[in-house]
Amino acid sequence: MDNDSLTAFIEYLNGVVPYIKFTHEVSHNSVNFLGTQVIKDTRGNISTDVYQKPTDTHPYLHWTSAHPSHLKYSIPYSQALRLRRICLATDTLKQRIMEYSNFFVVCGYQKGRVLAEMRKVLSITQEESLRARERGATNRIPLVTTYNPHTTFIAETANRNWHFLQSEERLARIFQEPPLTAYRRP
Repeated sequence: MDNDSLTAFIEYLNGVVPYIKFTHEVSHNSVNFLGTQVIKDTRGNISTDVYQKPTDTHPYLHWTSAHPSHLKYSIPYSQALRLRRICLATDTLKQRIMEYSNFFVVCGYQKGRVLAEMRKVLSITQEESLRARERGATNRIPLVTTYNPHTTFIAETANRNWHFLQSEERLARIFQEPPLTAYRRP
């Protein structure tokens, strides 16, 4: 299909339903699909990079939100892991980590800590990041509590004192490992 036929087809589609409009981009060396940009160089080699729409504002969870700090620090790491999975070249990955770290700074995160979390993915290959992780079974009993930033001592206290549960035989069979503290939203 040539460019004129493609343009005519898009114009036809845009005329079918007045409030639905289709857009398109034409390129002979790249394509954007589901957050990924696939690029073909002049030699025919393929590379990948992250694609973000021009309207993307990167509205990550703000640091001052009432969420556990370990959860807030897992967000930059998770984004970096996403970048590792998408970016084929390590140099491109490093550029994206620097770029995305600034998005977190805007949301109130400390840049040094964000970079420390995000750079963890540099030690793994793209292939390793794409492998499904197998989670081992656990015997840990969940201690579910409503999250409040002023009551984080609950998990610490439960872990520090779980050995008291080991003092009785029946409880020792139930609580073979320290309880797993899980938070629910207020």
